[in-house]
This record gives sequence, structure tokens and C-alpha cells, in this order.
Amino acid sequence: MTVENLTKTPSKAVIKEWLIDLMAEQFQMEPEEIDSDQQLTRYGLDSVDGFTLVGELEEWFEEEFCELEIPNTLIWDYPTINKITEYLASQLEEFEQN
Repeated sequence: MTVENLTKTPSKAVIKEWLIDLMAEQFQMEPEEIDSDQQLTRYGLDSVDGFTLVGELEEWFEEEFCELEIPNTLIWDYPTINKITEYLASQLEEFEQN
């Protein structure tokens, strides 16, 4: 993952909430129905959806926080909302420390 021009850092809660809202919209569910520890493929997320998620996540980050290049394999490497959130937060934290 590449991070550039970080203006502010989103909290884990903000990242998680955004992901939950996106998944709820994608799967036509209420946000409360999304279990952040459940593998996203259990909700029907496929490879096309995964690439779309990465693209939307990059756009959101670019508009709100920084330029961010996220690996296309994100949802396969980090298959739950909580794991994605932890990964992104740790990458941003590492960038801030350098």
C-alpha cells in the first residue's frame, strides 16, 4: 500500500463505519445486520465486488484523507471488515511515523 499527502488520519471507527455502510448498501441490508467479524464472501462478495470495493475505498480516502493505493487482493488478504480496518489503520499509522 502506498500513502501520499496525508492530511488527516481517519480513526478505526470511521473506517469501520464506512465499510459497514458500503457493504450494507452493496448487499441491500441494514448496517446493523453486517457482522464485522464475518467473512465478506459469506454475504456474497465476489472478485468483481472486491475490486469495486478497493476502488471505492481509494476514492473515499483520496477525497477525505490522502492518496492511497490499496492492493487489489485486500479482501482476500483481509477477509473481514475488522481485518481490513486494522490493516488500513496500521498502514496509516506506519506512514505517519515515517
